[in-house]
Amino acid sequence: MKRFFSYLSVLMVLFFISCGDSPKKRDVYFEKEEDFNGFVVFVTDAYEFRTYDLSSYSFIASTNVHNPRGFFIYRDTVFFHNSNLYKYSFEANKVEKVLELHSATLAVIITNGDVFSINRDGMLYNDQWIVEDTIIDYSESYRNIWLLTPHKVMSIDKKERTEKIKELDNPITFCVSPYGLRTYVAFSNRIDVYQEKDFILSKSIKIDDTPVELVATPAGNKIYVVTTRGLYVVDRATYNIDKIASLITEPILIRLSRDGSYGTVACLDRLLIFDAGTDELLKEINISCIDVETSPLDSKIYALTDGGMAVIRSDSLVVEGIVDIKGEDIFIPTIRFKMKKENEEKYFPTDVDTTVRLFTIQVSSSKNKRSAEQLIERLLTAGYPAYLVGSDGWFKVRVGAFKQKDYALLISEKVDEVIKEKSWVLESEIHLSEIPSPLIRDLSGNGYMEEACMRDGKDIVIFEIKNGMYNIIHTITGYLEKYTGYPSFYDIDGDGDLEIVTPTLQGGLYSVVRYRNGEWIEEMKRYE
Repeated sequence: MKRFFSYLSVLMVLFFISCGDSPKKRDVYFEKEEDFNGFVVFVTDAYEFRTYDLSSYSFIASTNVHNPRGFFIYRDTVFFHNSNLYKYSFEANKVEKVLELHSATLAVIITNGDVFSINRDGMLYNDQWIVEDTIIDYSESYRNIWLLTPHKVMSIDKKERTEKIKELDNPITFCVSPYGLRTYVAFSNRIDVYQEKDFILSKSIKIDDTPVELVATPAGNKIYVVTTRGLYVVDRATYNIDKIASLITEPILIRLSRDGSYGTVACLDRLLIFDAGTDELLKEINISCIDVETSPLDSKIYALTDGGMAVIRSDSLVVEGIVDIKGEDIFIPTIRFKMKKENEEKYFPTDVDTTVRLFTIQVSSSKNKRSAEQLIERLLTAGYPAYLVGSDGWFKVRVGAFKQKDYALLISEKVDEVIKEKSWVLESEIHLSEIPSPLIRDLSGNGYMEEACMRDGKDIVIFEIKNGMYNIIHTITGYLEKYTGYPSFYDIDGDGDLEIVTPTLQGGLYSVVRYRNGEWIEEMKRYE
């Protein structure tokens, strides 16, 4: 969740009441290997933002801009905003003004060329007010935007702009679990849990203190409830408060790693690192923090301080060094940029505006545009990048872009299961910017969705979908060549994380594939 208020005046934590021990010493804390080639870090202050190579910390470029408030990525392009929306060209180090915004804009969300802008007085859609109420907090997913006001919590469909509203009495803050399955709303003495987008009350959790901030783990299995005197850890499955952290210092912000394995609490005089699995304090580092970020695969922690940027290894939790990078905010995209080398032109990583000739899956062709749009919505909801091609009065529904026909044939088998009809694969000119990018599941945590298919009955093939294009990122050789059925995404063990689950011919024995520490790991599990 993007927070647009200051990160609150109270949080955790010099020790955990639940364990009562000093930080535990390990030989290895979080063993994560990572290739930093091509990644950059943006650092901003009130007057400019600067770009550095994340592998060498060498300066790349700077751009003057007044008071940049927030960065985000949309279709591999960097945007930022203050009272205007800007598009940043990495290739030319140029800023292009895209749209003038409300002067008090706090957040911007782009979807299929449309712009939602949130400010303290409400939310606009392409310069038109669609919500006029004081905004306390917000959250978003691929399809929905959630807003919290002093009188209600509401879910807004990005495409249809339809609303679902639950009237409330003086909420304080909220958070939404991944995929929007649950909404947690904090009041003065409790947390109310609402199921799905219809806001059906499922549980009220009593809190002996006033909640100030809620943070959900990336897997949604735990919720951290920050109060004026402590940090409560709520289990998603039982809604029990498992642990409470004591507050004896004043922090600035809390961050969870991208994979949810560890968390950091930044204070004016120290940085605290805790295990988000056991909720134990692991390390206390005496540095004053302004902002904190992690590398794309969480192998390093970066803390902006007055003296520079501290680089902390996640395996040893020691400060690797202080580099001469200073600023007020830090932003690390999870996409790679090709760096400029001698006698070589640098360029933005993926030119999605290019028309290319690739394979695609055609699902239908009809003269009924409304029917075609409904089919696209159905496919998008199921996680397939469907798009519309119209010519001569015919509206063709297609899915994805593929470099090889074999890839398209694999995916078409799963598409057929959704539409209950037979699709076909063809080669065509494809404009990549016309393909939407659904993100209903992201096991690797890199901002792109995965798909899994069966090949020849013996291999599980995992695709990554980027700009509508399917690319194979991993293949798992079959368990004694005895897979049966199609791989599906399911939380089979109830731990809050999705797994790729494939049945075998041995009754009750399943292949369970998880993404852990930068690797795809398969285990055979028996579930009756």
